[in-house]
Amino acid sequence: MHEESSKSEAFKKYTHSIIPNFIDFDKYPLLNRKEQNTKLNIDNGLKTLMFIAQDINNHRKGFDLLLTSLKNITEKVNIITIGGEKTPLNSNFNHVHINKIDKISELNAYYAASDLVLLTSREDNLPNVMLEAMANGTPVASFKIGGMKDWIIDNKTGILVDPFDADQFRKELEKFINGQVNFNHEEIYNYAKKNFDVNTNIEKIINLYKKILK
Repeated sequence: MHEESSKSEAFKKYTHSIIPNFIDFDKYPLLNRKEQNTKLNIDNGLKTLMFIAQDINNHRKGFDLLLTSLKNITEKVNIITIGGEKTPLNSNFNHVHINKIDKISELNAYYAASDLVLLTSREDNLPNVMLEAMANGTPVASFKIGGMKDWIIDNKTGILVDPFDADQFRKELEKFINGQVNFNHEEIYNYAKKNFDVNTNIEKIINLYKKILK
């Protein structure tokens, strides 16, 4: 939106600012990853991938694109899906599905237990899923769309794939599963805290309004 507005005849003459969506980090405390794996019964030495949406079968969220990517992956992994009715996956996956989560603390536990959160949306702005995952130091794999292409640093805070290339997405997942791509959880957390913390961004909003009202 920033890019399009900056180029438009109507708005390009105005100063533009970007203030991202934000979350309250106090509600998403850092948890011990190994402890959460044990509590959720997925402490089996396998990488854990997670996909979450209000309904995973919402076409906009692109779960069908993820299914295309997964069908040719032969490596054993844990896959957590959250939201709506369960969709069966290949038998080589240890598949855990939760229809609905109402408590932030429970949701936070799944983010902490995951090694990589998958965002295969066809359309999205700056989804809370990305912010919540990074608040736990968990990297995010996504197509290069919306706010994801602006805030995910490839191979640093996550993985970026050309839209909507399911085969490339598969290849990147395989690299991650096989240990060819690794992430520093602390660096991801610090990056998220710097950019998405509610207190930091409220201050930015206040300063922007003060500047406008001068």
